[in-house]
Amino acid sequence: MTPLFDYQALARRLGFSPGDLRELEACTRKQYGSDEMMFELRMVRTLSAVSEGAITLADAVRELSDRPARHSAPTV
Repeated sequence: MTPLFDYQALARRLGFSPGDLRELEACTRKQYGSDEMMFELRMVRTLSAVSEGAITLADAVRELSDRPARHSAPTV
């Protein structure tokens, strides 16, 4: 499946380490489950916010980890 939002290229361009990206992916995946579009969009928004200094990576991970998981999108 082709990504709608290429957050991995964005992460590389912004200089995020593979380990940091995996950590953010793991907690974001728990939030959005199988809803790939929402997962990718959240990754782009969070990576951008961290790179702009609006939030630290540690705070973003903590915030996403503390939220209750959303329901997965219905499959059609």
